[in-house]
Formats: sequence, C-alpha cells, structure tokens
Amino acid sequence: AVLSTLIAGGWYGFVEYPEQRAREALASELSNAIIAGKSEIDLTIDQRARLSQQWQKVSKLRPEGELASAFDQIGNRIESGLATAERQLEAAMSAAPLNGITAETVATRESFTREKLNLQRQYVSAGKRALNDVEQALSDLTQLEQLPATLALLRDEATALAIPGAIDADIERDYAAATSALRRGDPAAALATSEALKTLIESLETEYRIRIVSRPGEL
Repeated sequence: AVLSTLIAGGWYGFVEYPEQRAREALASELSNAIIAGKSEIDLTIDQRARLSQQWQKVSKLRPEGELASAFDQIGNRIESGLATAERQLEAAMSAAPLNGITAETVATRESFTREKLNLQRQYVSAGKRALNDVEQALSDLTQLEQLPATLALLRDEATALAIPGAIDADIERDYAAATSALRRGDPAAALATSEALKTLIESLETEYRIRIVSRPGEL
C-alpha cells in the first residue's frame, strides 16, 4: 500500500525523471548540432558559388602582354581552390550524420554522431580555407591590373623622398625586380616588392620630416 501510494504520488517519476530529462537534453543538443552543421555546409556552398561566379566574370578579362602570365598563375590558383573546396564540401555532406535522434536512441547514437560531426567540421574547415585563398587570389588579380602603374608611382615617390644618389640604385633594383617578376608570371614576388617599396616610402617620409625639423631655424 505504501509503495502504491508513493508511485501514485509521483515518487517513482521523481527517481526516473532526471535521467529522462538528461537524455532529452542530450538528444536536443545533438539534433541542434546536426542542423547547425548542415547550415554551415549550405553557407559554404553559397560562398563557393559566389566566388565561382566572380571568377567566371574576371576570367573573361584576361590581359595581354606582360600581365598575361601572372594572370594565368593566379587563375590556376583560383581554379585549384574552387576544386578543392568542392571536394571538401562533398565529403562534408557525405559525413553529415542523420537527424532524428530521440531520448530513446541517443545512448546508442551519441558516439557515432559526434564522430561524424567532428569529421564534417574538418571537411568544412578545409573547404573554407580553400575559399579564403580563392578570395585572396581574386583580390590579387584586382591589384595585378593596377600593379605596373603602382610600381612606377612608388619608384618615383621613393626617389623623390630619398637623399639624391643615396639609395637611387636600390630603388631602381627593387622596381626592376618587381617588373621582372611580372614578366615571368610571378605576381606574388611583384606584390611583395610593391609592399617593400611602400614600407621604404614610409621610412623615407619619417626621415624627411626629421631632416626638415633638424634644419637650422626650424622648430
């Protein structure tokens, strides 16, 4: 009679309820993770489609002359990145665990589901890294178009700021190295030299201000 009273009063449910709630919470956590993983795949697929469309438009603007080889090299990098992202996203979709986890099935499916989710995240991360490189390559193409004029401008600006004859040869050497890199299809080297010239100009501007302030009669 006492046991019947306890059960009727909820004592039996009180013992079992926390475990049931824990299973339900775990099932909900895994279900939400599965949904979030699918959403992340979809977003990355959209990103790849957007970048692919950008490349299709840009590829039609291939320049002639000294920039052609550099353009082709960056283009190869873009196509390789898009292909890598596609493979990784296909693998992520294959690795995606099935939803439908319930409190009754979570105990037997938890370990397998977490393994699949971790594998899926690895594939998506690899795809994102490839697409980040594609975005950088597309940005490099934008700079590439303007690079010859930019290099000439940087050379002239550095020469104007430097003490006459002091580093003119160094400036011309860097400029020649950058233009040579463009001609042989090495845009990365040309861009690196461009950045080096920008850094040199910043240094020369500082030295120029010091020279002005250090003149007799100047504050």
